[in-house]
Amino acid sequence: PAAPIVLRIGADDGLVLIATQDGLLHALDLATGVEQWAFLPQELLARLAGLRRDEPTTLRSHGLDGPMLLHQHDPDHDGAIDPSAGEHRWLILGLGRGGSGFYALDLALPAEPRLLWTFDPSGGTAEGRPEPVVTRLSIADSGQSAGDWVVLLAGGYDRRFNLPAESTAGAGNRLSVVDAMTGRVLWQAGSEDDAEVTLGLA
Repeated sequence: PAAPIVLRIGADDGLVLIATQDGLLHALDLATGVEQWAFLPQELLARLAGLRRDEPTTLRSHGLDGPMLLHQHDPDHDGAIDPSAGEHRWLILGLGRGGSGFYALDLALPAEPRLLWTFDPSGGTAEGRPEPVVTRLSIADSGQSAGDWVVLLAGGYDRRFNLPAESTAGAGNRLSVVDAMTGRVLWQAGSEDDAEVTLGLA
């Protein structure tokens, strides 16, 4: 899993965000270590029964095993996020070896997380390992306003390349730009035909 993220709120308060292989994102109080909330992606719900049985196995499954990015826009640096003033605090995380999807959470109120969107850049064919990039980007004919925030996501890593002798075409050959608030696809490059490329974007 990704390294824990420390979200500071004021001088002494805050949260520590920890992704785990059981599939949960835990938010712990920075001062006490007491869990404040946890988030479980929908795709990982089916794993819970097997984890509870805890049967011996030689096959390992994965939970939240991808990147995590905390993006804050707080121009006045007061630590209080006011969405009506264009400020934001977003957490974007990928499933990595746990799946192909990405999730965006609104942490403007850290004690009350809100799911903004989910997006699968590869359509389920590649692992959600790429690092998200949050930026401002104008895209012609997208319906975006100048200065709107977007997220860039590469297609992902094709599991077939875990095999040393694998030389066939790979999945994940796509770059997507989505609206940072809604997850709406604004622009994509790449082919849906795996045969047209030999490596995925990760």
